[in-house]
Amino acid sequence: MQKQVAVLFVPLLLLSCVFVQHENTNSSDETFTQQQDVYVGYLNFKLIGELNRENKIKEESAERQKFFVECNEWYIEDKDINQLLKDMEKVDATLAHMLCYYYPCWYKGLISNGEKEYDITIYAHSVVTISNKDETIFFIQKDKSNLFIVPCDCCE
Repeated sequence: MQKQVAVLFVPLLLLSCVFVQHENTNSSDETFTQQQDVYVGYLNFKLIGELNRENKIKEESAERQKFFVECNEWYIEDKDINQLLKDMEKVDATLAHMLCYYYPCWYKGLISNGEKEYDITIYAHSVVTISNKDETIFFIQKDKSNLFIVPCDCCE
């Protein structure tokens, strides 16, 4: 009788060890994912929360919509913006509007450095703004980038 119990008990014990190991592995992965911070590359600001996609192409006239089909295919993920602003040029609003084309699609999110919070808006046409109630700071990307549809190289 003891031999039969041992024969049944040993496989159950091994199976439970495998299950516990699998559960521990998964919880470690989740913790690792949650610990990954996305820093935007400006004054130690990091993304808090998620980026939300906005697309205003439907509000454009039918004639203009054909010029903005790229918006429907433009996607970025939170991890794509890690150190984004580090490689972009900080400019004033006038220069950003002069040098950059316009596409009616963007991503919005929230960034913080622990002291201040800003809204971040990442536009498909190589413009990024960070803003709060007191200020708006503009960044542009003049060189071609896989992150944006088109660089800010208009009219130079």
